[in-house]
Amino acid sequence: MALNFLNDGYFAGSVGIGTESPSAKLVVDSGSFAVQGISIPPTSGFGLEFWNNSATSYMGAYNRTTAVYRDLLFFANETIFQNAGTERMRITSAGGISFGSTGTAYGGVGQILKSNGNASPTWIDGSAIPGVPAGSGTLNKVTMWTPDGDTLGDSPITISGSDSTFAGDVTLANGNALRWTSDDVRIEGTTAGDNIKFYVANQTILTLAQASTLATFAGAIAVQGSGDSYFTGSLGIGTTSPTAAKLVVDSSTAPQILVKNSGGGGAKILFEDNTGGTQNASITFDQSSQNTLTIATGYQSPTDLNRINISPAGNVGLTVRGGTGGSGLGQPLVGIGTTSPTEKLEVVGNIKITAALLSNQENTDVDTGTETVASVAIATYTAAFFDFVIKKTTNVRSGTVYACHDGTSVAFTETSTQDLGDTSDVTLSVDISGGNMRLRATTTSDDWSVKSLIRAI
Repeated sequence: MALNFLNDGYFAGSVGIGTESPSAKLVVDSGSFAVQGISIPPTSGFGLEFWNNSATSYMGAYNRTTAVYRDLLFFANETIFQNAGTERMRITSAGGISFGSTGTAYGGVGQILKSNGNASPTWIDGSAIPGVPAGSGTLNKVTMWTPDGDTLGDSPITISGSDSTFAGDVTLANGNALRWTSDDVRIEGTTAGDNIKFYVANQTILTLAQASTLATFAGAIAVQGSGDSYFTGSLGIGTTSPTAAKLVVDSSTAPQILVKNSGGGGAKILFEDNTGGTQNASITFDQSSQNTLTIATGYQSPTDLNRINISPAGNVGLTVRGGTGGSGLGQPLVGIGTTSPTEKLEVVGNIKITAALLSNQENTDVDTGTETVASVAIATYTAAFFDFVIKKTTNVRSGTVYACHDGTSVAFTETSTQDLGDTSDVTLSVDISGGNMRLRATTTSDDWSVKSLIRAI
């Protein structure tokens, strides 16, 4: 028997299809339930709707009173979705999701879904997919991609409040710069003994040393501008320890200091003593604690004004000093080899005049036999005049021995005074030996003194 309603109708009780004892308002037992359009309830309030069109069937939760779709809840131990009788997705009672046939893994910690677009999605580790974040960072560390491009890790940057710490280098692209908006710029080494170094092309050009408070420049220093530059401590050029004076220049090349005037006004160095005392400015060249160069422009002693003294150890050098009188330059005396000249020019030692030689040579202990008194180089001088004096006690003779050579042979002549006493034991001669032309003394007794003043040309 079939029921056919030509107009609207309803059942006040329950309706059973395939059962005579419906336990709900509508019970379909056995067979299939084909729905083209049902709204429960049909006109107002919240209900479940089923509808379809020519291509798609729909199911939804809808509130007809407010015209708003509501959440749709499924109550089941497991929720299974099938297509054409084949399981495609399952939601387990524990919340796990699987794809494909029954028994597919439900994924693990850190896994994500992957699909190639034409097969069921699969669970894989996120790190196995390029571009998918994996890994984690450390508290207060700025995270970054690791070199493989797939994993997150720690960058060299640490954040602490408003401060940032960079464990590695900070590189700025060309044309960019670090800028400070405050008045003070502070670059600080936090540990005692830390140095601040500036590099160009991986070479150190400036070192600021905290321990010694020194600034060390590897290259040249250029100061441009019209302002004044100054050092409150000592300045060393060619030395790292300028402790001996305010300016210390140490160099193996010459000149160590060059002063010149490019404007043609004449270069000069001014030494000035502004203390108001009796001391005057001076230049002192010191070698092994011996004053070897002194130029004094002022008062030295009542008899010694405007003094120039070049005097290494042993008082052998050049001395220019004022004469006697106690005032003004007086009659300047020049001493070479002596610091106390008594004549306008006093030389202690030999004098060489261009290609000529003026020399004092002597042998004050000539004993029996033949000994050399004086010599000159035959490669430099062709002739020599040996002015001599021979003496032992009161026996004296003086004269000149004239000598010349041709490189291998020598000719000589002696002119002399008459003897005071007897000097006949001494005979003078000239020979060539070892590149030298020699004045020789041959004696028949001991303790003779032969002194010679040589003029060689």
